[in-house]
Amino acid sequence: MKKIKLIIREKNVIFGLLLVIFVVGFFPNIKFNSDSSSHGNVKIENRVAADTITDVAEKETVTINFYDSVNCNSKVQSSETMTVNVGEYVWPVNLGDTADQSLKNVYHMYQIPQIANYTYQSSSHSSPLLVTDNPANNVINLYYKNDKQQSQVTINFFNSENQSSKVQDSETMTVNVGEYVWAVDFGAMTNQSLSNVYHMYQIPQIANYTYQSSSQSTALLVTDNPANNVINLYYKRDKSQVTINYLDSDSGKSISPSKNVDVNVGDYVWIISFANKSTEQFKMGIYWCVAPPITGYSFDHGTPIKVKENPEENVVNLYYNADPLPAKYTFNYEYAKDTPDQSEALPPSQIVEKGDSVSSKLPYGYSISKVVNVDDENESYSSLEEALENQKGSEAKTFRVIVSANKSSLKLTVHEPNGEINIEDFSGLYGATYQLPIEKNLIFNGKIYHAIITITKRDWRMGTSISLAQSPDEIASLLKDNILVGKYDSSVISIDVSYKEEGIVPIPPSDGGDNSSSSTQSSEKTADKTDIEKNNEDKIVSSTTTPPSASKEKESSVEKKKEVEQVHSENKVVPKKEIKVPLAPPTPSFSTAEKVIASPSVTSEINQEAHILKMRIAGAAGLATGTVSAYGILRALKMMIQHFGKLGKF
Repeated sequence: MKKIKLIIREKNVIFGLLLVIFVVGFFPNIKFNSDSSSHGNVKIENRVAADTITDVAEKETVTINFYDSVNCNSKVQSSETMTVNVGEYVWPVNLGDTADQSLKNVYHMYQIPQIANYTYQSSSHSSPLLVTDNPANNVINLYYKNDKQQSQVTINFFNSENQSSKVQDSETMTVNVGEYVWAVDFGAMTNQSLSNVYHMYQIPQIANYTYQSSSQSTALLVTDNPANNVINLYYKRDKSQVTINYLDSDSGKSISPSKNVDVNVGDYVWIISFANKSTEQFKMGIYWCVAPPITGYSFDHGTPIKVKENPEENVVNLYYNADPLPAKYTFNYEYAKDTPDQSEALPPSQIVEKGDSVSSKLPYGYSISKVVNVDDENESYSSLEEALENQKGSEAKTFRVIVSANKSSLKLTVHEPNGEINIEDFSGLYGATYQLPIEKNLIFNGKIYHAIITITKRDWRMGTSISLAQSPDEIASLLKDNILVGKYDSSVISIDVSYKEEGIVPIPPSDGGDNSSSSTQSSEKTADKTDIEKNNEDKIVSSTTTPPSASKEKESSVEKKKEVEQVHSENKVVPKKEIKVPLAPPTPSFSTAEKVIASPSVTSEINQEAHILKMRIAGAAGLATGTVSAYGILRALKMMIQHFGKLGKF
């Protein structure tokens, strides 16, 4: 150190030097500015004696920012910088508030500036800043309050595809009333005018979304009503393609074509094996991937993924296990042994698996009576469905399907001419033949009746058909030898037979001669005679003269001839009665050439009795209602009267 030589000339100078030495020793950084016009000014410098420093100190930049105290991201003026040696201190100082601030070890005091329309509020550093060799750490933020009227501006972020849904929370900023705010995408600013824009809001990027549009095509003028100060920004969710593969668990080979779906980037693909979720769940951030059923396989597992922007990374593999081969069941159709008509073709053999839907189209009038296992007759079922439902295991089986004809019922109703109704019931299998005895024509009480046949059928489908036969040709086509032949071809068959009157029995014409043997013979069918008719016939026979043995031949000819015609059917024999018309009374057995003496009284008595007999016979003939030939009786009586008249002349 250089030696200092003091030349003391005056005591005042010596005292001044001592004072300077004391001050400099206590405050080494204080330098008296001898060049200043005001010797009272003090300049603080970071200066050390030259003989104590051998190297130059490293310098670094210090940044001072000026922010709005309400909107901390908004600067009220441009930042400032200063260059300071590393290791020294910088303290922003408001000169009006330095009374309580210690200046010890502070090399640089930064005077906090005043800014128009703003009032200083605070600093980010309550103590001096130690300057380091990292500029990012050498930052001082000063905050100012805006003296103007301010209002709040709200920025919302909505989904463009669902504008009621926000993609992130809203943001707010405080801006002076009358100023402008413009949401700006800096990447597309080339055609945007920045005139009169005080605040530019940088449209942010949101993960998995792409910005689409803004509700403000121009800058927003801030008003004192916050409800009007709103900017809505719309974003579209980014999507990426996801490939879903269906693979065999053992071999890893594809068992079904792959499927591609578009899913939101960032969402998760979850796999489920039931179809209760099949649509994108936006709010949950989940896409439900339903594992579909695949014939011959059962779903085993799959791994969820988070969807990325690169489609090649979005692959979902669903793994399935092969099912064991199901048992095969064979059904062969055959007719039951008692089936009358087996001409219709039956369905071909069927090979099915358990769970399959089985059906058989059988010919009309036939149904399945039972299904029998060919290897075990004790295993029998009533239908194909029941047989399949009861199968267990993987053993293949063959069944005989027995097809039987349906049962048909027949009801025969006959309305007799005398008012009687006869009803009989029959039954048979579909296709069988029935034979029923039915009289085509009947004679009752001297009248001829013609049969009318009505056949009504109701099939197994409940359809009804009616056929009516009433003309002789129609009846003749149905009846063969008074037998109605048909087939059981419906569920229910009703045959109704009634008789319609066609006329009376005709009376044989007279031949005009005396031969009485051909005058009263008739072969038409009649009803049985009443007791009155039988008594009248007895009277006719008793009123005549007892004939000799030669007349016995004629008497035998007038005896009643009964004929029974048996008509065979499946259940009975129907007798057929035929009543002959009585013959005329026999002629006298003696010859007219013989002379017989008779008194007038005898003749008169004979004439009187003949008259009475004539009246009785006429009455009896009327009671016979056409079944006895009155004409023949009267002719016979006339011949008798003439004969007895001749006797009276002798």
